[in-house]
Amino acid sequence: MKRMILALCLMGAAVLAACAPTTQTTGASFTDPAYRGQRFASLVVEADKAGLQERQAIENGTAQALRKSGVNARTSLELLPPTREYSDSAVRQALGQTGAQGVIEIIPAAKQIRERYFPPTYHAGIAHGRYGTGFGGGMMFGPGFYDPGYTVDEPRVTYNVTLYAVPGYRKVWTGEFRTDGSGGMDYGDVGSHFGSALVQRLQQDGLIP
Repeated sequence: MKRMILALCLMGAAVLAACAPTTQTTGASFTDPAYRGQRFASLVVEADKAGLQERQAIENGTAQALRKSGVNARTSLELLPPTREYSDSAVRQALGQTGAQGVIEIIPAAKQIRERYFPPTYHAGIAHGRYGTGFGGGMMFGPGFYDPGYTVDEPRVTYNVTLYAVPGYRKVWTGEFRTDGSGGMDYGDVGSHFGSALVQRLQQDGLIP
């Protein structure tokens, strides 16, 4: 009986792991030839054209991933409280006065919800003991169960990202990425995960440590 309970627990843990929120990011990027080989040690992260919750998720997720890579990162929400109104020139001036070497601007350009279908499956019973002795014995199996088909809604977001060198706001690098989230995630969850994928691409392109 103990073996059967342990097996059921392990199966439940595997199901929970499979259902954990995950994302997959694909895309392309380009670095201005004049800036190839230059690395940025301090950056400000700015999510534009996003609601407050999504903006917080994108900026905080990206800044956290940057700090883990050794970059001194701050969010625009720290520097420009959203309770005030700012002109474009005021935003650039405020971000340029931070002493950061660059600003990463992230824009969620397109969003959609995709419906994914999972067909029905049958799960066989779990072995939990033996019957008989010698060659005439065998394993006993508990009853199996039937899992009906179901659908889940999965978010997809396209991000346009630009890295500017400051002061001067010279465009150094640009990228366009598509991030697919798993069922149960919202656009904020996707934005939070996107930060890690973005930092990996910046590392691959040699722009940060």
